[in-house]
Amino acid sequence: MRVRQYLSEVVHTFLLGFDAASIALARSAFEQMAREVLVQAGVYSPRRLDKERPTAFNLLQELKRNNLI
Repeated sequence: MRVRQYLSEVVHTFLLGFDAASIALARSAFEQMAREVLVQAGVYSPRRLDKERPTAFNLLQELKRNNLI
């Protein structure tokens, strides 16, 4: 699971005092987690995600719309 790798990087960059980098990495971790959840739930296919490239906001809306968050 790539999400764990992202979260590990978030923690390390935050602890080292790189606030902007940790914020960017946290967003990436959320996006990766949301993609994985939406694919597992059958809302998106990996191909559709690659084609549409939804933003973090759109991913959040889909999670809410499908009662996954």
